[in-house]
Amino acid sequence: MAKQTINQGTAPTGAGGDTFRSGSAKLQANDDELYAQLGANAQGVLPAALPVTKGGTGATTVATARTALGLGDAATRSVGTSAGNVMQVGAFGFGAATRTTMPNPALQAPVEQLNITQMYSFGDTGHIGYAAGLGWSQGSKVHFVVGGLINTRLYHVVVADKNAEPRSVGYHEIRTGQNTTVDSNGFLKNASPIVQLFSDKIEMNDEAQQQNIEFEKLGVGDYLIKNSSGFAQEGWYVEQPKDANGNVYHAVVYEQLENGDISVKTYEQKLDGVKIVADLEKPVDIKENRFISIRLQELPQEPIEEPQPEPTIVDNEGNPAPSRLHELVDGTWTISSENAAILENERLSAMPALTRRQFRLALATNGYNLADIETLINSIEDPMQRQITMIEWQDATVFERNNSNLLTMSALMGLSTEQVDALWSQALTF
Repeated sequence: MAKQTINQGTAPTGAGGDTFRSGSAKLQANDDELYAQLGANAQGVLPAALPVTKGGTGATTVATARTALGLGDAATRSVGTSAGNVMQVGAFGFGAATRTTMPNPALQAPVEQLNITQMYSFGDTGHIGYAAGLGWSQGSKVHFVVGGLINTRLYHVVVADKNAEPRSVGYHEIRTGQNTTVDSNGFLKNASPIVQLFSDKIEMNDEAQQQNIEFEKLGVGDYLIKNSSGFAQEGWYVEQPKDANGNVYHAVVYEQLENGDISVKTYEQKLDGVKIVADLEKPVDIKENRFISIRLQELPQEPIEEPQPEPTIVDNEGNPAPSRLHELVDGTWTISSENAAILENERLSAMPALTRRQFRLALATNGYNLADIETLINSIEDPMQRQITMIEWQDATVFERNNSNLLTMSALMGLSTEQVDALWSQALTF
C-alpha cells in the first residue's frame, strides 16, 4: 500500500483532522508494511539480517554474507602480481599491447624480466621480425617459443646464461606446416613455396599463394605453371608420386622456359635398352587423386643479420668468441654439446646439395662399390629404417648434407664427418 499520512486538522485545535483512533490506524498500517518488507515473521519479529530477497546480505558476518551472495574466493583477493592476487590485465604481458624492443638477433631481455611462463613481444626487423613468445626458466637457461610475424615461422630461442653479460643466445626453427610439406608419397620435406600439380588443377601452400601463379592445361599430360618464381635453386624441386613399391606412375619431362614459366609433361614409360624413358608418343595425365610436388624459389626476404660476438669481449689470449653460441668461462671460450650440435647442423645445412649423378660419381671415383652400399643398407635391423634408407639411396634425385638417412649410410660405411666433407667437396666439381 502507499504511505498513509495523518490529517492533523487546522492548527491550533486540529479541527477537521483525523480522530485519535483513525490516526493510530494509519500509523499501525505503516508499521505493519515496513515490518513485512524487512522480513518480519508472523509475530512481528525482525530477522538479524536483511534477507537477500529484500536487498540485504542475509548474514551478520562478512564470510556468511559472501556465501549468501554467492561470491567465491576471488572476492577476498587483491588485484596485483603477487602470490595469491587476482592477476591484473597486463601482468606478465598477458592482455597488454606492449612491446619490449630488443636488438637483432640476440632477443635478450633484462634478467629481471625472465620469469617463468612470461609473455614477451620482440621488436626485431631481422630474422624473426616483430614476434610474441612464451618464456620459461631451466636452471641458468631461459627458453622461449617465439612466433615471427614477418615469415610466420616458429622458433625455439635459448638464452644460455640469463645472468651473463653479454648473454649468449641461440635459436633454431621448429618444424611446422610453414617450413615443411608432405609430398604425394607421404614423406616430409623441406618446404618453401610449394605447388601441388594435379591432372586438372594446382594447389598451393601459403608461401606459393604470395605469388600470382596461374595454371593452364594445354593437353593430355601437358601442363603450364605461369608467373612463378621458378624452380628452387637448392635442394629438391620436383617429386613424383610413386606406388607402394617405389615405382613412379609415369615419366615426367619438365623445364623452366625462357619467360620463367614451368612446363611439365607426363608420358607413359618405355624400355630403351637398359633404361626406362618417357614414351614421347604416349602422353598421359597425372594419376587421379595424386599430384607432382614442385618446390619453387623463395621470394626475396628482408636481409638477415647474423649474430656477431661482442668485439670487446675476448678470452685470456685476446681471441673473440668463435661463434655466437660460445660462452666465456674463466677466461676461456667454451661451448656446450647442445650448442655445438646446433652449429654443426647449421654448417651441414649450408652445404650445397648434390645431384644423384654427382653423389654416385664421387663414391665410384673413390673406390666405393655401389652394390656393397646396398648390401650395407640391407643389414639395417629395423625394417622400416632399412626400407626408408634404401628408398633414399635408390630414388632420391638430390642429396642434402644433413639428411638423416645420408648420415645413416655414412655411419654404415664407417666414414667420418671429415671424410664425408671431403667427398662432398669433390662431388661438387663433377
